Amino acid sequence: MATPRRSLVAVFAQLLTHPLVWFLFPLLPRVSGATAFTAAELWAWLVEAAFYATVLPDISPARALGTSAVANAASLLAGVVVF
Repeated sequence: MATPRRSLVAVFAQLLTHPLVWFLFPLLPRVSGATAFTAAELWAWLVEAAFYATVLPDISPARALGTSAVANAASLLAGVVVF
């Protein structure tokens, strides 16, 4: 698959999980900020990896997990830089 298409898949995966990471996890009752942050990042990582494995049938589960980890780390770093 061409790089632009894979990039679009990565952006879509981020958009798929972003609303819950930002608007649901911080509001979990009786959950500390650090715990909500950790749960949100783990959830996004695994959901996005499952999305990659589903949408990109030629990708191995390990590569889907790695791709998701890199994409989420980049997103987190961008957020830290912006804020």
